[in-house]
Amino acid sequence: MKILFLDIDGVLNCKTTRVLFDCFLGVEPKKVQFLQRIKAITNCQVVLSSTWRHHDKSVYYIEENVCHLFSLTGDDQYGHRGTEIKEWIEKWDYGTSNNKVDKYAILDDDSDMLPEQLPSFFQTSFETGLTEEITQKIIKHLL
Repeated sequence: MKILFLDIDGVLNCKTTRVLFDCFLGVEPKKVQFLQRIKAITNCQVVLSSTWRHHDKSVYYIEENVCHLFSLTGDDQYGHRGTEIKEWIEKWDYGTSNNKVDKYAILDDDSDMLPEQLPSFFQTSFETGLTEEITQKIIKHLL
């Protein structure tokens, strides 16, 4: 199984985003199209690793306006995204032997990943968010 760990702020939106959702910066349609292309071409499942996962309204917003979510990462007591992702993979692989995580990609504008995750980490910036170039790199990585 292929997994894409998805952050929202700085990935599906950026400093020029004008769309608002509740108290959140919304998402940009072009960046959503990039994400949907990744899903369609690679057949990956999306796991929300963003802090948006802590709010029912924002999770619903993503489900309705971006894509179906396979799961949400849990909470690491230290707030370290890389550790949260590692714990999710370990829990998933332990519990469901028929659906091991074969490949994964992490899409985030923060850099708090573990050293072993760096080959699967695709960093965006809040300046631009998800770009065509990063989209192509993720597709190549997951295929």
